[in-house]
Amino acid sequence: MTNTTALTPFPLPQSKIRYDGTFDYYQFYINMFEFLVEWGYVNSNSYKYMETYWSEVHRPDGKEIWWWWKTQKSEEENKFYTFHIHYVFHLKKIKDVEIIEGGKKLNVQKGQIRVYINAKLVFDEKGDWDKHWLLKNRTVQ
Repeated sequence: MTNTTALTPFPLPQSKIRYDGTFDYYQFYINMFEFLVEWGYVNSNSYKYMETYWSEVHRPDGKEIWWWWKTQKSEEENKFYTFHIHYVFHLKKIKDVEIIEGGKKLNVQKGQIRVYINAKLVFDEKGDWDKHWLLKNRTVQ
């Protein structure tokens, strides 16, 4: 349930990560997921709902893949603010290739990766400030 009296979310600048080259698509996906688990943005329940969009289109120049992850994290010491981070993954011109690394033949992918990261800081998402003896009389919205 969203608090209607919550302060206006504070948007943070968008970040963009760009990579062109060879990579292991499966390992990239797993590593990104494990990063979010390690930093506390995903837990045993939230991972089921964080992927809000998935698309894969086969084109003449390679596959194009989109997926969106929406995560959030509240600090245990301070429940008055929550970080919301939305990741947009865009992979394009993805083709399967074989490379030799360390004398081993590996099946990997070649293409372009774009990761767009949008974040915002939301204050008093659950309406706790309205119940706090001092903060309920705030004049800033």
